[in-house]
Amino acid sequence: MTAHRLPPNLRWVAFDLDDTLHYFGRASGKAAEAVFCDVERRFGLGTEDLAKAYREILRTAQGDHFTQPKTAREYRAERFEALLGEFGIDSEPRLDRLLDVYDARLAESLELKPGADEALRAARRAGLSVMVISEGPNDAQQTTLERLGISSSVDLLVTSSGEGASKSHGLFEKALERVSCECHEMLYVGDSVDRDISPTAVLGIASVYVGDEELPAGCAASRLDLFTLSELFDRLNGSDR
Repeated sequence: MTAHRLPPNLRWVAFDLDDTLHYFGRASGKAAEAVFCDVERRFGLGTEDLAKAYREILRTAQGDHFTQPKTAREYRAERFEALLGEFGIDSEPRLDRLLDVYDARLAESLELKPGADEALRAARRAGLSVMVISEGPNDAQQTTLERLGISSSVDLLVTSSGEGASKSHGLFEKALERVSCECHEMLYVGDSVDRDISPTAVLGIASVYVGDEELPAGCAASRLDLFTLSELFDRLNGSDR
């Protein structure tokens, strides 16, 4: 994308969800901590030991990028069962409680990133259709949009769980097919170089990067904050395209 200009013939703007539109890492960290504290109170285990074991479980469990047709609760149940098993605790009588603790803390910790709501609303004012393309359980991502109060600003949600494909193996192509959109007619906004910017670059989709990593040399993505992106949408008119 040329600096400070949107692609011509733009029809769709697509956003990643987690850590692009909201602070997912922060919210999920607080939810996991609530689970660790509950286990600590009941079994005397240290939260640091629990957190270390859980990080390894997450690293292994998320290798498929949520491409299986499972609910968020099913995914979380597998992770917490593995966590308790690491410490020799029978998960069956207490798994539902931990899942409820996690979900309640997650719900109260969700927070939009600055400029997210403004960017979504500005895109709609500009006459663009809005999509969210996310790697995650479909039910969890839909619930997150609703809890954040932005579901009405999103025309279509496309997830790895719903489509059975990750971002690096067909998810973007499936999203384009869903709305009969050509690559040059979409702008994608994401926070990960590997999961967002690189795969869209291969397809020729213009992208905006809102993450913290350094962009690789020669990367064509524009690095903008969401407020600046909303200003671009508000300036969008026939001569800007």
